[in-house]
Amino acid sequence: MIAIVVASLCVSPSIAFSAMPNSDTERITPASLSAAEAVGLAFQNRAAIAATQSEVESLLFQAKAIRSADPLRLLVGRGSDSVPGSTDNDLALSQPIDWFGRNRLAASIVESEVAMARAHLRRVRLEVQTDVLYRFNAVVVTEGKLRIAKELLDIAARFRDAAQRRVEAGQVPEVQLLRASIEYERASQVLELRDIEAKAAKSRLRGAIGATEEPTPANFFAHQAPAEPDLMQRHPRVLALSAELQEVDARIRQASAANRPEIEFQLRRSPWMERGQLGVRLQISLPLTDYGRSRRNVESLRLRRRGIEQQRDDVLRTSVAEYQAISVERAAAERQVGRHDALIQDAKELLRINEKGFETGALTLLESLEAARSLRDIEEASLDSRFRLANLDVAMILTEGYLLVEGA
Repeated sequence: MIAIVVASLCVSPSIAFSAMPNSDTERITPASLSAAEAVGLAFQNRAAIAATQSEVESLLFQAKAIRSADPLRLLVGRGSDSVPGSTDNDLALSQPIDWFGRNRLAASIVESEVAMARAHLRRVRLEVQTDVLYRFNAVVVTEGKLRIAKELLDIAARFRDAAQRRVEAGQVPEVQLLRASIEYERASQVLELRDIEAKAAKSRLRGAIGATEEPTPANFFAHQAPAEPDLMQRHPRVLALSAELQEVDARIRQASAANRPEIEFQLRRSPWMERGQLGVRLQISLPLTDYGRSRRNVESLRLRRRGIEQQRDDVLRTSVAEYQAISVERAAAERQVGRHDALIQDAKELLRINEKGFETGALTLLESLEAARSLRDIEEASLDSRFRLANLDVAMILTEGYLLVEGA
């Protein structure tokens, strides 16, 4: 079984944190993948984004259609009676004139729907981005734990070999070799588990970004967030509510203009079968009263507008509070990462002393194995703290409404 584990170790991909680009001038190798590149691939490949983008484009065409002039109508007919006026529309052209901007008002409503669709598109992009970044960080942490497991297996192998030599020299009983072999087998099992976790995480990330090849993230996602988020311009829920306010304002203007006159220009030739004359007619239709309908519609819309404003204020307030809470958690996570980094150096030095002490017989095998486990625990704790910090960055840009790839 040990041979199988070692064979799988030889073919298992791993990530070296030292390979992370240190500046913008360093070109990322094709084998690595940045967070922005992963999000960009997802924006290109995910069907949910393409479907929502189609909705936006459909509404844009609808707005253009509504802004067009009313259709020119041809009236052709013939009546059986001969009373005056029966032949007025035997042959006529009629063109309504949008003098009071009814079409413009209807188009402004559709434009507000376009704004709502764009806010929905931004929300979908944020959801996809968040999913990708969480999976991105999961790959980095599982790859890091795989690297730690490989190092632990190598340490266990060195202790086992040292115990073998000391048993053969008669310096320690054979139980020491048995204990070291058990520790090596345990490290082999941990390595096998970490290898499976890393492969599964990569598979999930590949599905999230729609890639055909197995991605290898360069490092944990990191984001330098502003002190005050621009929620009015970025948060999808705030943008959607602002678009609803825009729609309500357009409907208020439309309701206020409901009783404006309708104007129509007509060109007539009548009667149908006799020689007639061409004539023009300007037709004006003016509603005398709607019995308070438009006034009540406006009052209803104004109440709706007030409710939407209150909803937007509530979203802004809770989002700011959440953003500040994440900022506090992030600062604590950064301090924790620094403390773990300092402990790692001490744990490595302790392990080096224990290995040398075991070789010379100054320290026992149990003390040395305990030092190895301590180093592994501290390194994994450091990795977990970096993982938590990276996920807090993801949560922060989700709360802010920030997209790594704008306009994709």
